[in-house]
Amino acid sequence: MKIISREIWAVQTARGGSKSIPLKNLVRIGKQPLIGYNLRAAQQSKILDKIICSTDHPRIARTAKRLGALIHQRPKRLSGDHVASVDVVIEAVQSVGERVGHLPGLIVLLEPTSLFLTAGHIWTAVRMMKKDTRANSVQSVVEVPHQYHAYNQRKLSQGQNYLDFIFPKAIKKNFNKQKKPVFFVLGNVVVTRTKALLKQKDLFAKPSRAFPIHRWSGYDLDTKEDVKIAEMLLKSRLVKLR
Repeated sequence: MKIISREIWAVQTARGGSKSIPLKNLVRIGKQPLIGYNLRAAQQSKILDKIICSTDHPRIARTAKRLGALIHQRPKRLSGDHVASVDVVIEAVQSVGERVGHLPGLIVLLEPTSLFLTAGHIWTAVRMMKKDTRANSVQSVVEVPHQYHAYNQRKLSQGQNYLDFIFPKAIKKNFNKQKKPVFFVLGNVVVTRTKALLKQKDLFAKPSRAFPIHRWSGYDLDTKEDVKIAEMLLKSRLVKLR
């Protein structure tokens, strides 16, 4: 299928089968449902030709459509707990592409739980992709805080009674913050070249570039407790959505 290099599509992955919070993608945070946050950021970026919501739930579909998204009915085979986001994105892009007769040059992943995504984050990722033609993906990242560093992590062993370091040799050599290498986790957005996505079957298609964002901007909502924290961050203005 023909790829239009100048076009950019966003795909929001918003299934209805959340276990931690029933219909988590519709839970209200402040004045709007969860899916509304990064849909709004996508719209404010003004650089996306299509904003697609891939969902298997009619209430999510109605809400996303009201918020301005193009709705794609996700097939049942991609609605389970163990389905990879990359498979959902590829299916949605190819299905919409078949209807319109072409594919975009770039694809932006919108994960509803990354509610503090901004238009600026999308702009930065897309700009980096355009400047670095060798890169096949760009992702925002958050530096892992010292207390959560991989070298500090433990695992239960011997009948779940005793703790052991997962990387005992590494923690002996890197016993303080200054000695540990800097690690990162995904922030709130990934932009991938369509050609590379289809070939590598990976949203983080290699080579991948990254740019750091503030830890609160990369906040990921999963549990009921996370809802309270997200509302606190909004009220305290520790996050800025513009």
